[in-house]
Amino acid sequence: MAAEGAIPAMARPLHKRLRDGLVYRLSQLMCFLGRITPRPVGYAAAETLGAIGYALAAGERRKTLRNLQSALGEELSAKQLRRIARGMFVHYAKVGYEVSRLAKLSKEKIRELIDFEGLEAVEQAVRDGRGVIAATGHIGNWEMMGAAVSRLGLPVNVIARRINNERLNQLVIGLRDRIGIRTIMRESGNSAKQLLRALRRGELLALLIDQDVRVDGCFVDFFGRPAFTPTGAAALAQRTGALLVAASIQRLDDGRHLVRAVPVEISRNADAERAIITATAEVTAHFERWIRERPEQWCWNHDRWRRAAEAESAT
Repeated sequence: MAAEGAIPAMARPLHKRLRDGLVYRLSQLMCFLGRITPRPVGYAAAETLGAIGYALAAGERRKTLRNLQSALGEELSAKQLRRIARGMFVHYAKVGYEVSRLAKLSKEKIRELIDFEGLEAVEQAVRDGRGVIAATGHIGNWEMMGAAVSRLGLPVNVIARRINNERLNQLVIGLRDRIGIRTIMRESGNSAKQLLRALRRGELLALLIDQDVRVDGCFVDFFGRPAFTPTGAAALAQRTGALLVAASIQRLDDGRHLVRAVPVEISRNADAERAIITATAEVTAHFERWIRERPEQWCWNHDRWRRAAEAESAT
């Protein structure tokens, strides 16, 4: 039986089924190779693969440079923007290598590889049974952030969109399961009940809110331009009283990672809509600050300002 929300395999065109099968097998192979490859070798290979990807993926490279030019073109030279774009491709390759090794991320390895800032407020909220909503984005290796927090003993749930390639979707869910992360599929008919139950149990719920997707949202400032941003994290916090934090992870120059969590106040007594928009704007401002620190570790190939551009062209 096909998973809920998935397209039945035989309903997909043959060439897409063949492509999906190839991607799935390659993903399996990469996971295997990542687990057995020593870190220095793995990162060196990622550098090479990322550089090759930057050279060959012309469409993604152009989109990345266009978005970088729009956001940072007045501050940085064309050469600097190209360096960031190439660095983004290398970063993606490193993320893939790191994800393949998440099951090996023990508590000892976490102490060796990851520093934390602001986690005390998160731990206190979980101890109090309040629940935590982590509004995060595609900054650094976001999957590693969830794995690290879970390995420290905090109950972690993530809301995710289903991947059309169902076998690949199950592979990703399985990787999270093995490190103690529960995946709630956004397309599931009872996803709202699942996430509310998680918060009532005093658990941590992570939502990615840094992309323009078809969900409830609002326009907030992001790199000097209005960007349509999901409001689900702030709305849940306003409704439930859970602690809302802006969260991110960054890979540092020495190969370590830094996880940061900053509490964001949201009033349950003020006008709900205004409070949600204000909190969403504050979270997004934290994102912009973190991205500016290491711009190559964000997904510039996403059309973040798409809906604002469409609105401008319609006027």
